[in-house]
Amino acid sequence: MDESQLNLLREMAYEAGELKEVKYLFWMECPYRPEAVVLSFRNRVFTIQAIADDDTIAVTSEPLTISEEQKFVSITQSPPWSRAIGRAIRWVWNLKNQQEYPDGVQLSFANPDSEEEIIIQLVTVASFLNIYSVEEMQNISYEHIRELQKLPHNLAALEAEEAVMNSSKP
Repeated sequence: MDESQLNLLREMAYEAGELKEVKYLFWMECPYRPEAVVLSFRNRVFTIQAIADDDTIAVTSEPLTISEEQKFVSITQSPPWSRAIGRAIRWVWNLKNQQEYPDGVQLSFANPDSEEEIIIQLVTVASFLNIYSVEEMQNISYEHIRELQKLPHNLAALEAEEAVMNSSKP
């Protein structure tokens, strides 16, 4: 992702305002996954698109030119987007895979006075976009995990671990 696209991600976070509408662009020969997502905010419109030539991702603020074989579909009322409507972007991430290809974007939507975040990932896979809803793990404290380990199906492992720990004490 070049510097101009990174600047667009920054603009999305700092200037776009609340999300108003979301559309997917489908290639009708493969209508199972979108090739682009158009995000309409209060102040700006951005497109996040899979680039088929190298399976990377691109961000633009220019309108897309589409062919007769492509169609836009509003997805505003469907999860996970419906939960993000009316929220601005709090954080945005440029994602790279292990080969250093920029093939994903992660967006965190929130209201200024709320701690709740709606996190959505868009990742290019085989020339199309996969859309993921990212959820925070709950109850990952040490105490909670130890309580889970005391359940009957984990009790033997817990007892073995405690025996090892006790045997190493002076």
